[in-house]
Amino acid sequence: MVAFSQPLGPTKARCISMISQLQFRRSQTSAQLRHIQPKKIEPKPIFTFGGHLTEGFALDWSRLRSGSLATGDCKKGIHVWTMRATDWNVDQQPLVGHENSVEDIKWSPEEAEVLASCSVDKSIRIWDLRQQATSRCVVNVLDSHKSDVNVIDWNTKSKNLIVSGGDDGVVKVWDLRYLKREGTAPFPVAQFDYHKKPITSVEWNPHDDTVMAVSSEDDRLTLWDLAVEKDEEQEQADEMEVDDGKKKSESDESSSSSSDEEDEEDDDDDDMDDDDQQEDEESKVNEDEGVEYGDLDLKKIPEQMLFLHQGQVEIKELHWHPQMNGLLLSTALNGINIFKTISA
Repeated sequence: MVAFSQPLGPTKARCISMISQLQFRRSQTSAQLRHIQPKKIEPKPIFTFGGHLTEGFALDWSRLRSGSLATGDCKKGIHVWTMRATDWNVDQQPLVGHENSVEDIKWSPEEAEVLASCSVDKSIRIWDLRQQATSRCVVNVLDSHKSDVNVIDWNTKSKNLIVSGGDDGVVKVWDLRYLKREGTAPFPVAQFDYHKKPITSVEWNPHDDTVMAVSSEDDRLTLWDLAVEKDEEQEQADEMEVDDGKKKSESDESSSSSSDEEDEEDDDDDDMDDDDQQEDEESKVNEDEGVEYGDLDLKKIPEQMLFLHQGQVEIKELHWHPQMNGLLLSTALNGINIFKTISA
């Protein structure tokens, strides 16, 4: 796990001053310092909870309840920690509802007693701690993905939006206002099928409520903007261009066939016609599918995708910087990347 530290302010200046004084004094007492033996200190946790039945991967601190924590394990249990004067009080009875491992948890940015979770059981659930223990699951999106739901994130500005990423490589955006309606089947307000392998991390931009970042096991990190829509006139022009290309190709093929019938006895002409037909077929493929750069097909890239970052292997996690707008940090097997796009 990674996280950006908060600015230190005046404390930082005091720390630098103390270091300068220590360095000065060390030069005067180097002989005495050589006799000091370093003492090995074993760090100890300030509090331990042993109620989880097995290991877990889901964990999130509340932004609204100071010191409150929610943790989930691979035995489908979710426990809520409440901070007291010197330690934590952990609910011994877990939140019950998921049928398999809990993969991720996010607290609501607006309501202190509400949190969301996702699971290997393909569901996304919203919990309200103000309800009775047996009815705390107030929203249940069954089969939200075709397979495991790996990660979720709650939009801190448009507080009704939640993004999810699954093992199916699909990213979906959910609007809680539609999920709460009775008698209607849950459906995402946006869906992106660009990534070809499981999604490993998703996060909304804290400075722009329509922009989010996504990483996947396909070694790609992408930025998306929900506010971008394809211009209708441009879309019609593209369709007309494709239709014209098909008509031209069909006309060229027809002319080539007529020429072949008239010049059957001329081997040279036949060879030329075959070459022309091959060129026409290649032209048709290019017009229909677009120009390819490596394995990127520009015609198939969604309009909402702002940026594609490559070069990392097995990207595990990404985070936006909370103060510096547009700055991203991502962790992977081959190192940590910190970057900012030109559009940020």
